[in-house]
Amino acid sequence: MRSLNVYNIPTFVKILEDIIQEDGSSYICSYVASAIKMLEGDNIKIYGFSQKENPESKYFYDINEDPDEGHHFAVYNNRYIIDPWIYNNYKDYKTKKIFGRSVFDIKNPKDLPLIKYIYGNPKKWTDISNRSDKFESLFPEGATKLKKIKNKCNADFT
Repeated sequence: MRSLNVYNIPTFVKILEDIIQEDGSSYICSYVASAIKMLEGDNIKIYGFSQKENPESKYFYDINEDPDEGHHFAVYNNRYIIDPWIYNNYKDYKTKKIFGRSVFDIKNPKDLPLIKYIYGNPKKWTDISNRSDKFESLFPEGATKLKKIKNKCNADFT
């Protein structure tokens, strides 16, 4: 879990966002999940769901997301959801309070209500690991930068 703490550092999340947007791309969830897969390797699976197929994901309904739209995110060792895309999104639009975190523990009872709110029913998730674009192919220069920055951040934790 220690190396996953990097994804809860606001500066790292901002750097990830900037790297994806450097070439004019949008900061979309599938690019973020692909970056996590690149950084964490074979221990990561990328999952996705559409609103229509996973209505238990109330967050996306609360923000009036198109039901045909969906969300992609990374899961580490079938336990930790890693989703820097959600970090700066509003948990509560009325108070403008952001989620302020990227890592959620599927086995932690305290995280389960929030996981259900954002990601809905895990049985409705589709493993798209083998169908997602490789971050290195999409953002070759950004991939190199991101690996170096993550290594430095991890070194700062030890």
